[in-house]
Amino acid sequence: MLYHSQSASDVLDELKSSEKGLHQIYAEARLKTHGPNHLRLSRRSFWHIASEPFRGALMVLLLIALAISITANNAAESVLIASIIVLNASLRYWQSFSHEHTLRTLESEATGRARVRRDGIEVHIDTAELVPGDIVTLQPGDRIPADGRIVHSAQLMVNQLQLTGETEPDAKRPQTLHSETQLPQRSNMVYRGTYVVSGSGVAVITSTGNRTEYGKLLQRAARVSRRSSLQQKIARLVHLVVIILFGIIVGILALGAAYSMPFEEIAEYASAIIVAAVPAILAFAVAFVSTQGLRTLYAHRALVRHTHAIEPLSLISALVSDKTGMLTRDTISVAATWCAPSVATKEFLNRCQQATLSATSVRDEHDTALANYIPHQAARHIQPAHTFAFEHQSGVSGNLWHHGSKYCLVLKGAPEKILRMADLSDAEYEHAHLELQRLAANGHQVLAIAWCELAQPITKPSQLAKRQRLHFVGFVAFAQVLKPAVKHAVATATHAGISVRMVTGDHVETAYSIGRQLGIATNRSQVLDARKLAVMSDPELTRVAQTVTVFARTAPDQKHRLLSAIRHHHIVAATGDSTDDIPALIQAHIGISTAHSSLLARDASDLILLDNNFATTLEAIKWSRTIVGNIRRMFLFVITTNIAEMALIAGSLLLATAPALLPSQLLWINLIVSLALVLPLGLEPHSRHIMDRRPVSPRASVLPKYLIVRMCLLSTIMMLVCLIASIYYSSQFGYAYAQTIVFTMFVVMQIVSALSARSDHTSTLVRFRTFSPLVYGGVVAVVLLQLILIQSPAGTWLGMVPVQPQDVLISSLVSAALLLATSELLKWHSRHTVRRVGRSYA
Repeated sequence: MLYHSQSASDVLDELKSSEKGLHQIYAEARLKTHGPNHLRLSRRSFWHIASEPFRGALMVLLLIALAISITANNAAESVLIASIIVLNASLRYWQSFSHEHTLRTLESEATGRARVRRDGIEVHIDTAELVPGDIVTLQPGDRIPADGRIVHSAQLMVNQLQLTGETEPDAKRPQTLHSETQLPQRSNMVYRGTYVVSGSGVAVITSTGNRTEYGKLLQRAARVSRRSSLQQKIARLVHLVVIILFGIIVGILALGAAYSMPFEEIAEYASAIIVAAVPAILAFAVAFVSTQGLRTLYAHRALVRHTHAIEPLSLISALVSDKTGMLTRDTISVAATWCAPSVATKEFLNRCQQATLSATSVRDEHDTALANYIPHQAARHIQPAHTFAFEHQSGVSGNLWHHGSKYCLVLKGAPEKILRMADLSDAEYEHAHLELQRLAANGHQVLAIAWCELAQPITKPSQLAKRQRLHFVGFVAFAQVLKPAVKHAVATATHAGISVRMVTGDHVETAYSIGRQLGIATNRSQVLDARKLAVMSDPELTRVAQTVTVFARTAPDQKHRLLSAIRHHHIVAATGDSTDDIPALIQAHIGISTAHSSLLARDASDLILLDNNFATTLEAIKWSRTIVGNIRRMFLFVITTNIAEMALIAGSLLLATAPALLPSQLLWINLIVSLALVLPLGLEPHSRHIMDRRPVSPRASVLPKYLIVRMCLLSTIMMLVCLIASIYYSSQFGYAYAQTIVFTMFVVMQIVSALSARSDHTSTLVRFRTFSPLVYGGVVAVVLLQLILIQSPAGTWLGMVPVQPQDVLISSLVSAALLLATSELLKWHSRHTVRRVGRSYA
């Protein structure tokens, strides 16, 4: 139904409801008809899930290799290929069922409470029990529980970012609209997943569950899997490998036909190339390391909500942080006061008390500090006629007191706002402004106190007449205490190439003083009064934001615009803890909240700090850099091995000799040996220099050029050494003997390659001193397995034959020494060139 094109009364009639709400019996009947207000996400069919792992190009190639092995009656090779297929399929099944489990969790988790009218009485019920026709009341901070038509509204503003992508809140009114009005412009409708910014309203529920606009959007989004840019880059490279592989197989068939080779021999070469080229365990290793990375971050009090957030977290180059709660303590105290010359101390304290006493039990930190400061608070039982909470538009808060036929309004708030409204001469204004500068220069947060008499009551400070002048009383300065270790954390971030920016509503001088204490700002040119944003164009703000590190007098609705400007030059993380911060949290590449933040802010964030500690953000960045760096090293190691194997098989074919390695031996290397070495690489401890370098550019390739050069040279060395050994030993002892020697040499060189991959620049021997039980355990396991294969009949399964121990020892030592020397020369070169740029993880 086009409820937006019907009047509110017609919608109520259509839904057989009224402004008193539904009768409880009718509501229960509708709940049975429409079902709970849950999002039931579409599930994939069993056959879709079952066939999914076998629809990829790499899996098709492995199935072709399996068919070739079965046709050739090669049992060992068939078992190993089947093992790789089962391993990959199991991984995909695990990911699919984890996805389904996540969807079930989303459906079953509590969605909160809603204020609903039932039989004319307002009650609180679970949002899951909402049905079409229910009348709900909306207040600031509420998350809209279902789609509804506005019946009444009072300055109701709703943020629809979840649906429209617009950060500015939309005004909601009950007026009827044209039937062709598009969803973003339907001002008389509210939608599930959006939230109330300000004002109040009453709406009748029109759709629940999957029938809501948010439910439809989530259904579409659930079919799209999110991947980080690193995963996308790896996927593109794997696809490139597949294309190259098809070309090589076509070349093998052509060469085989030119050499008049038997079909069985051509098939063996094709099978060997496929097995050598497919990075069978890479997807499993990346998924495993990413999952373990989330657990590591959680152990360090940083909850990353999605694995795809790990990479952008590692790339952070600008960190925009709120001052209060993140950089300074939440609790404040009165540090100093200043009375206007015409005001006595007793009157000053009395006005402070009148501005502090509240008609409600809710107080902000300034009220609490003032209450603790005022020595004798008499008449606590007397309550003001009205309490005004702080509003950003007017910049003040306070109380309205009723005195006979008149009213006394006592305000506290931004000094600039109050001084502008105060009845002061030019000399008095200048004197007060100098005192304000003095207090703010000490890093104190300053509030001004003033009062006036009114003939009629007002409902909010902004209703004061422009001609109304205030009686200025004085200033109260609040001491702000920096959190422990924050200054050190800011220095660590700066050293790591991360620009820390501070956002605060404080006076410019106060913000500059705090920024200077933290090391965020060194001169006043780095401080921007955010009130100037009203007259700044977006290009101008983008230019200014490159050098500004402290944003003072910032309103919540300006924060997302600042982030938009900083995003032009940085990968940005931003903190936030309230519903006002949600646009900024979504605008940032990484939104950061705390365990004490509002539920909506946590929902909008990517990283939740469980200990509300700014230093934990740096710890999370350090470990995310480690995780991404380890994934790159795994990729480097696996692709180096695959390239060397393909080159070795292609070289054997070009020389018209038997393959230097059998497909079963290649499978053992790619499955057992690589698995024992690549997973420990993915779980390496972080380098001590991890936070000494600037972040990697998001446009950088998976592997930097110097690592690509190293990969190609190491692959070439591995191929040449193995090919020379294959030619020599096959001429002396036969092909089976040569394949056994080459197989052992390749395993030894894989160990050296894995140890070399532990660091980008640091010497392998130096890095060896960084203890990693997993790496050393993997090396020992590989060595023991290889000795067992050589010394036991199990080796015959892989085509191995007895060989002379001295041949194994000499060939292994020579190949290992040659590969290690090449690696060390390349690292020595990178230490003196590439490392100066500082764009590496280790």
